[in-house]
Amino acid sequence: MRKRKLRLEELLAALESQLQPYWTIQKKVFDDIEQNKKNVSDALVWNRLWELTKRGLVAHHYNPHRFMLTEKGLEEKKKLLPPTSALPDRTLPTCITRFCTDPHVPI
Repeated sequence: MRKRKLRLEELLAALESQLQPYWTIQKKVFDDIEQNKKNVSDALVWNRLWELTKRGLVAHHYNPHRFMLTEKGLEEKKKLLPPTSALPDRTLPTCITRFCTDPHVPI
């Protein structure tokens, strides 16, 4: 299965249709990671990524600090985003980097 690397904001957009209270917490955690570029080991982030991995929407990249959407995840993202998305077109292959040094993360 071909995999495409995806930017963090695109993953956030894909997650937006999930449960709203949970999504609000998730977005804040991801925003904190993105803005502060600090080590974060929030169980909600990793549990969410684990759930998405089990559903086949996110793949653990060969680099242990990166994740990407699978083809199934990309299809799901297309369903979630409106046709005229406010997101800029980001076709360059970039990865989502996790900022966590905890070796016990279950992914």
